[in-house]
Amino acid sequence: MSKEYILSIETSGSILGIGISDSANTIAKVEYFLPNLHDRLLAKTVKAVMDDLNISFESVKAIAISAGPGSFTGLRIGLAFAKAICFDEAIKFIPVPVLDAFALSASHYLTTLNCTKIVASVPSHKNLLYYQVYDQDLNPKCEIIMDEKENFHTMDFKNTLLVGNFEPFNADYVSINALNNLNISNVMEFAKLQYQNNIFTNPVDYVPIYVQDFVPKGYKQ
Repeated sequence: MSKEYILSIETSGSILGIGISDSANTIAKVEYFLPNLHDRLLAKTVKAVMDDLNISFESVKAIAISAGPGSFTGLRIGLAFAKAICFDEAIKFIPVPVLDAFALSASHYLTTLNCTKIVASVPSHKNLLYYQVYDQDLNPKCEIIMDEKENFHTMDFKNTLLVGNFEPFNADYVSINALNNLNISNVMEFAKLQYQNNIFTNPVDYVPIYVQDFVPKGYKQ
């Protein structure tokens, strides 16, 4: 029986990441840490990695792509590439919400750090950011919120593991440096779980999570 692979792609932020895995194990990953490389290097990097591993698209059973929130341009580049490959649904499509991926990776540390909730965040533009609150079982406690950083910094972070790309500030929270920037490993972990559970999405009409129309509202504790 031929091997079944998942191709994972991260383009939601400044990092361009490509990963190859099966349903349980990471096989290869490549990351570029310079901005504005997504459109130029995405396709050629995928081809180079697959050629090096002697993997054809016939063996790729699913493509996972970071689905936002994040860079509008980056999300569109990644999604266009993934949709082109999944157009006939022979290869399954797995969108990876960025905040959910952060929360999944963070969940492994909750007991050790004595935290009872997770707050995942990513920057938007100017003084704005997106965030979402999760309980210990990774259930979202609110919708994705777009708010001003000043409001975010006044939240109650007691017993909270704060993950994502945020500016450090004086508050009662716990953080882990390895979880302060989304990387391809976060995307791959979420993708493997979705693949194991046969959770796929029709790529035809899928739209990334842009979370526009800023209306400050905050999270009610």
